[in-house]
Amino acid sequence: MTEEKPNTEDFKEMFLKHYRDSKSKNTVRAYKLGLEKFEKWYGKSAQDIYFEHRQNKASGNPMLVRHFQDVIAKWNKELIDSKELSVNSARLACMSVVQFFSFCGEPIKVGLKSERTQKTYIPSIEELQRMYSIADLRGKVILSLGLDLAWRIGDFLSLKKSDIPDLNADCPIPIQKTTAKETELSCTFISCESVALLKEYMPNLPENNEYLLPNRNDGAIEDILCNTIIQDLATQIQMKIPEGKHFSFHAFRKRFLSTATTLGIDEETKCLLVGKSIDASHEAYYGDAKLKNAFVTVRVNNLPLIKNGNGNGRVTKLSEEVTKLQSEIDALKLQNFNADFKFNALISALEEKLSIKIDISKLLATHEAKYSEENPEAKERMEEEEGS
Repeated sequence: MTEEKPNTEDFKEMFLKHYRDSKSKNTVRAYKLGLEKFEKWYGKSAQDIYFEHRQNKASGNPMLVRHFQDVIAKWNKELIDSKELSVNSARLACMSVVQFFSFCGEPIKVGLKSERTQKTYIPSIEELQRMYSIADLRGKVILSLGLDLAWRIGDFLSLKKSDIPDLNADCPIPIQKTTAKETELSCTFISCESVALLKEYMPNLPENNEYLLPNRNDGAIEDILCNTIIQDLATQIQMKIPEGKHFSFHAFRKRFLSTATTLGIDEETKCLLVGKSIDASHEAYYGDAKLKNAFVTVRVNNLPLIKNGNGNGRVTKLSEEVTKLQSEIDALKLQNFNADFKFNALISALEEKLSIKIDISKLLATHEAKYSEENPEAKERMEEEEGS
């Protein structure tokens, strides 16, 4: 007896909707592509595949019961041997099918191998600085805040305006978020560089969208657009990416953690900052000043995006303004010196010409009294200055 089937795409759509609501957009996209690839390879829809599996189980035949376990393993091998997908990409494609069966209440166990890879190109701080120097305001926010938080792109794009702490607090400013993939709390900070950018950026955001990086509707921008923004900047600076590697938002997380490791930051502190899984016994460190010191060491002192910064995120332009002001003060001092010199020379000439001694103090007092009578407001100001 053939089992009655519900509408053709019911289970597949329910499966994808479930992950849209609970996982990142990247995960949903990967599962959708993987499931569609398997449908094409096997020659049946996901719905028909599910019902075939149920019929196999009902048959009681051990070979039929484990049919899809063997089929998925075979597909995984073909994907790798044909070089259609890498080892890890093939595993992810197969996991989409395994997860589909699990969602439908028919779990399957398949041994799928993976391998450690380093495909993400980690740019140098000099390359990031060059990107930052040519970016628009939104691009600068993505670069600076992305490097501060070192979160995965899904967690970063889910930031809402309400998640941003008081920007008038002393920076670096603490910020916390539970990460989606590992459901771990990230206790990190927003640098002074990012604070300055956010103060300029946030007032111009649309009021009807709650996200920090809003799209034109009521959500956040897609991860594809976020990656496109930074990849375009990388292209403009002619970033040299080795063959077999790619540059994406995940590079900020890699750059932060790599720098932290080089600087000798301990594993627990690194994990607490970026929201990676740690032993529960280390949760006491969440409020420790150790986290702030580590953040300052890594991000502020070793990964500044503003060239020639002084370590606290102040813009180089401020230093230039101070230098300019000092030059103006020096010029005024020189003017005053020249005026004093000319005045003293004039008095000496008059004394020699008239053969008399001029009492400078008496002369100034007489002139000041006359000026005060003619300018009462100036007199009040001078009295206030003498009183203070």
